[in-house]
Amino acid sequence: VIDGSNYVIKTSTFKIAIPKSKNDMIKNYEGKKVTFGFRPEDLIDESIVKDKEGRLIKAKVEVIEPLGSEIFLYLSAGGDNFVARVPHQYRTELGKEIGFAMDLDKTHLFDIETEEIIF
Repeated sequence: VIDGSNYVIKTSTFKIAIPKSKNDMIKNYEGKKVTFGFRPEDLIDESIVKDKEGRLIKAKVEVIEPLGSEIFLYLSAGGDNFVARVPHQYRTELGKEIGFAMDLDKTHLFDIETEEIIF
């Protein structure tokens, strides 16, 4: 979706800006459905991020899975579900809404029909 002069990924609950460096790669997909992806380790607690604009997701903690040196948080935001990987010291509770900023350079888009990577 275009928002002003920027491309954005828009879901029912959040809007993520696409880095301008990737505009040429996605211009042929304008208005089409794509699959948006990111890795759990590429979500950063909003409290330690200075520039959150265009990359912030607020989500509810559904499951907390301690794995020794790290914790996987299973999150929901509207109809979207995803996982965040956080250090073992991270403290939260079930049902709490928390915010994460995305490392936009590590996000991916896939063609929904061919499943090929766009970027």
